Order: sequence, then structure tokens, then C-alpha cells
Amino acid sequence: MSTRSVIRHERWTLEPDLEPDAEATTYAMQCAVCEAASDTDEDFADPQNWALNHSGRNPSHHSYREITTQPWRTWMHTAPVRWGFDVGDVVWDDHARRRGVVTVRNGGSVRLSGDSGQEWITDIDSVATYPTDLDPDCPAGAVAMKVGPDSVRIGDRVRVQGQIHAVHDLRPPVNNTSRTLVLPGHGDWTMNQPRIIYRPLTPPPATP
Repeated sequence: MSTRSVIRHERWTLEPDLEPDAEATTYAMQCAVCEAASDTDEDFADPQNWALNHSGRNPSHHSYREITTQPWRTWMHTAPVRWGFDVGDVVWDDHARRRGVVTVRNGGSVRLSGDSGQEWITDIDSVATYPTDLDPDCPAGAVAMKVGPDSVRIGDRVRVQGQIHAVHDLRPPVNNTSRTLVLPGHGDWTMNQPRIIYRPLTPPPATP
């Protein structure tokens, strides 16, 4: 009789490899009649031209197979920090691959609220606290939090039109419900509601 022990379970994800150093996607065409095939090529037009020329040389060969080779990659999920958060904290849901604000903790699950107000329930084992390298938008050494226009600071990072920008300066407030932020590479942007921001754990040096 043999004994087998499970030391540790890991969760892996398989997805298309879109990294800059990924292998190129290649294409080929194969004749289903005689099994002859074109060369593989990153440009699909060349294999298609081969198929047309092959039919021209072999008028009875009408059926072809497309052969596509696409690079894929796997990655292991980093074990999240469990139970290290409170209601109101911003966390990363590794299952949904998105940020959310904790609204309810109930046993083995939590209810989260997104930036636009949508809510969802997720397993507590998939929730990670900040700082974490699971969130692709979170800079190293920063923590995510939800703040209002009156609480944003110079050095905070905000997402505007799909891009993360660092707050370079703050315009004098016009009222208590909005604040204009100076974002290099974007210009002035008005924050008029609470937003999820990334705040460096170490404050930026004071400007002389």
C-alpha cells in the first residue's frame, strides 16, 4: 500500500500569451485531400495564396484545413492575505480580477462594491488586501483606498480614461463636492465623487 500526501493546492490560470516577448501567432493551410501543407507564416495571406495555387495545380482538391498556432501561458495565483481587512477597505478580488470596496463580511464570503456602484459577492479566499502585486494597476509600495474629492493628495494615483496618472498638484477647491487635479500627460481633471485611488505608503518628498 502506498501513501500520498497533498502538501499544498495552488490555483493556476491558462490564458493567451500577450506579453511583449511572446512567440508570434502563425498560420498555415493544409490540403485535406492530399495532406500537403503550406509553410507557416505570421501573415495569413501567404498560406491562403498557397491554397489557391494548390487548387489551381490540383483542380479536384477543394477542401483545406486552417492551422493556427497561438502562444499561451499559465500563471499561478499568489496566495491572498485573508481576513486582513475591514468594511470600507478597498481590496482586490482575484477571482473577478477587479477592485472593490468591502461592504459586508459574512462567514466565508464578502460583498464588494465597485467604483460605479455595482455589487457582487465573492469567496473570502479570493480577496487580497493591499499592498498586493495581484492588481495590475497598483504601483509597488502603494495601497488602494476610496477617498472623496476633499481627501485626495498630491502623489496619489488615479485612473482616468483607462490610464493611471499621478496627482502633480491640486487646484484651490471651488466647493466641497469637487476638486481639480493636475495630472501630467492628461492635464486638469475634475474629481467630483469618491474614487478608488492608489496612495504611496511613503509620502513623496516635499517640494522645496
